[in-house]
Amino acid sequence: DDDRWLLSLPPAHVGGLSVITRCLLARKTLVLGEGADAETLARDITTHQVTLASLVPTMLYRLLATNWVPPAHLRVVLLGGAPASPSLCAKARGRGIPIAPTYGLTEACSQVATREPDTRDALDVGLPLSAIEVRLQDGVIQLRGEAMMDGYVGQAPLGNAWFSTGDLGCFDEAGRLVVLGRADDRIITGGENVDPQQVELAFAEVSGLDEVCVFGVPDEEWGMRVAIAVVSSLTEDELRRALSSVSVAAYARPRVYARVDEMPRRGIGKRDRRALAQKVAERLIAL
Repeated sequence: DDDRWLLSLPPAHVGGLSVITRCLLARKTLVLGEGADAETLARDITTHQVTLASLVPTMLYRLLATNWVPPAHLRVVLLGGAPASPSLCAKARGRGIPIAPTYGLTEACSQVATREPDTRDALDVGLPLSAIEVRLQDGVIQLRGEAMMDGYVGQAPLGNAWFSTGDLGCFDEAGRLVVLGRADDRIITGGENVDPQQVELAFAEVSGLDEVCVFGVPDEEWGMRVAIAVVSSLTEDELRRALSSVSVAAYARPRVYARVDEMPRRGIGKRDRRALAQKVAERLIAL
């Protein structure tokens, strides 16, 4: 009854707009955030007795970089808008932040699945919500149901047809949805399929690598080469040793790397692999 939801996402994005509509429907208090930097977020949550917050992984990462400890009245942090690494989730839980990983998209009115806050070290985003059906077609997540859009402007209405998200996924043994990344991000190298997000998970636990992003670059022999960009304070020798220490399939191992100060992003925090590939194209170093 005393829920107060912090609006820290732009209302021009469906994630932010949905915070507003949910509070209106539930007749609960909406707290207008004063900014998205870590210090302001922490102050807003404490000062305004916020019980619910919606964050993207970048926001959570910046909060964790401070000494902030969540107040007792904060009961759930919906974490979505972009994939969150297991190490980021583990750090948040270790700090006592009650995160609930989510998966959604604009066409489905923000959320498709939401995991209840728990202590499991897992990659799933929970069971699909009741207003939407989820199936897999050749590994691609497809949706239909009440929560779906009517359609795109200038195109035929969606009706009850299945909508292909372009996201790769699978279900675990309990029927919980696991999102594996974008189908159009897939790298085909020497005839082998490499899903960048799965390679990133292997590097996420390496000490000294603050953030990694895997992408493909053109290669005459292999068609595409697997590349990795890294945010890290390690020395060059330490960085090369760290990148070489990870065990992944030979065809999926990054062949070149680049160090960056930060990852280019689009929207509300999704990493832009194409922009990153262009940014580092001339300074990739062989591993």
